[in-house]
Amino acid sequence: MKPLTKLAIVIYSGFLLNSCSNQPATNAESPEKIKAQIESILKIQEDIYNGSHSAAELKKMAATCEDSMIFIGGEDGGMHVSSAGYINDLADGYTQKPHDRYYRIYDNTVIVSFLQQAYKLFGKDTLYLNVRVTKVFVRKGKEWKMAYTTNAPLAINYTKPQVIHPENFKGYEGQYSVGAPWTDTVTVTDGKVLSAITGSAKDELIPVNDSTFIGEGYVGRAIFGRNAEGKVTHYTFEWPDGQRIRFAKIK
Repeated sequence: MKPLTKLAIVIYSGFLLNSCSNQPATNAESPEKIKAQIESILKIQEDIYNGSHSAAELKKMAATCEDSMIFIGGEDGGMHVSSAGYINDLADGYTQKPHDRYYRIYDNTVIVSFLQQAYKLFGKDTLYLNVRVTKVFVRKGKEWKMAYTTNAPLAINYTKPQVIHPENFKGYEGQYSVGAPWTDTVTVTDGKVLSAITGSAKDELIPVNDSTFIGEGYVGRAIFGRNAEGKVTHYTFEWPDGQRIRFAKIK
């Protein structure tokens, strides 16, 4: 996950608190076996994108879904509460197959999230979408069924990065408060500015000038600020619609 995306999650919801256990399933089936079962369901669902969408294929796919499943997605962000709605709102195809799958496996619930690039056809035009897909599967007797899925389009940043002399990054290193209990630790290594929200790996902040940075795959930007003496005291996170939140340097 990219640094500014992580920051947005912290700001909006505080959902990074680990409110649920990530213990492996305690039933007779191992996490590896459960994962293999979910992978087989995902293959049925994803093959539809490359198939002929025949009635038989759609029926087979529908059987992988819980009847009362919820699907949030589509180009308008609409919600359906049946497997039929999910099946009828499929994109036209992939340009990049699903990848980077992440699993959370519990006794009777599996959450899997992954990235993909899909496309939709509009007349003679094609719309490309980078998407984060999250699916929730529940155990129904001895079978797993998909009960929820959401497609979240990922922002594409068209801002061109610039080459800035590392000398301009002096003073950016340190810790910034981004809302308790998290901090953003900024370091400069090999001329690159790196950000790490509490508990996460370091990611590069890409400069657009000597004080403004973007993160790959996100449209917001971080702007470092100095006081009258030239000391870095904070950075401001700015959204494209003009909203700004200031985070103080605490260390």
